Amino acid sequence: MLLGGLGVAVVMMGIGAYAVGTGQSVGPDQEAIWPAGTEIGISREFGRRQQAGGEATIVTCAVTPENGNPHTIDAMWGERISPRFTGPASITCEYRAKVLTGGALTTAGITRGPLVAVPLFVAGLGVFFFFPRFTAFAASLSHPFGRLVVKLTGRDRRYWEH
Repeated sequence: MLLGGLGVAVVMMGIGAYAVGTGQSVGPDQEAIWPAGTEIGISREFGRRQQAGGEATIVTCAVTPENGNPHTIDAMWGERISPRFTGPASITCEYRAKVLTGGALTTAGITRGPLVAVPLFVAGLGVFFFFPRFTAFAASLSHPFGRLVVKLTGRDRRYWEH
């Protein structure tokens, strides 16, 4: 369980990193294309956090549609954003980021989200069951009031075994 949980968590993180790596780069001096009629997600680039928005939870991007008025959007990292325009648009953001669409957006949302906690929980259970000391402690919890009952009633455990 320990190795399986850790292995699945590492694979999930690796797939998430790959999915983000396939996105279009965007930043203050670099624009990406928002395809017509598709949802996008803006994800942090890997590397130094200061260059990727630091601890900011919201990123502001300027969107310029081909046939519409430019506007700004404020989005949380990884949030799905639906277009409010028709046709393609160019997008620039205040921080270096990756613009994800389609399968990469879905994959990154699953593998970089809270679902990663499940295999880590399984790994924690593996640690718990791997060490006999933890298993013995867990077994002792199955009868937490046994000694108290013996003391109060004055009956010995041997009495119950016959």
